[in-house]
Amino acid sequence: MHDVKLLIDTSSSDALWLFEDEEIKPNIDLYFIDYLGKGLSGSVYGKRSKVQKFGLSNFELRDVNVAFPDSAFIDLDKIYEKRNGSLAGEILKRFNLFVDYGNSKLYLKKNGFFKDTFTYNNSGIVLEHNGTRFVKERIRVPSNAYAVGLREEDIIISINGKEVYDYKLPEINKIFHGKTGKAIKLKVDRYGQILTYRFKLDNSFKKNEPSN
Repeated sequence: MHDVKLLIDTSSSDALWLFEDEEIKPNIDLYFIDYLGKGLSGSVYGKRSKVQKFGLSNFELRDVNVAFPDSAFIDLDKIYEKRNGSLAGEILKRFNLFVDYGNSKLYLKKNGFFKDTFTYNNSGIVLEHNGTRFVKERIRVPSNAYAVGLREEDIIISINGKEVYDYKLPEINKIFHGKTGKAIKLKVDRYGQILTYRFKLDNSFKKNEPSN
């Protein structure tokens, strides 16, 4: 067990980010390399893994998703007050929060999401949205989605026969975070050409490399 100093990041949809050092490292038998998001200097890649236990105040969460950003994509020397990482939305959503800024205290009360399982996106697809439409996608290489022919910047038109604009983002995430082996059908627009692909959800922890 390690005590860590974390920034509360309400804008991130991840659960936990940790910066690797001599003591804090991902499980060498349980990780995959992935696109983590965009930072001030551009795209950020790193390892995604699990921590068996994560304690926050008197609460304990198990099998928590954790991302370890690659130092090649972020400047750790500029990290404020040498923190160990960030505490983000996938954990924060499990609590009702009250921040007492005057006394520098955070009050937590677990809510109905507390016991939800931490899952990963098993589709290999990361969507980008322009506010009205899912405008393009990023594909993990290798993944079943990439293997059948899906490519970055394909615009998704429908998922499993349902128009994409009829989905809410959490509904799409639920589909992409489904169990390994679940069948998915996507219709996409690739520079005006309409294409249909079928693939099965991966096991996220299949070792892979980031796409360029």
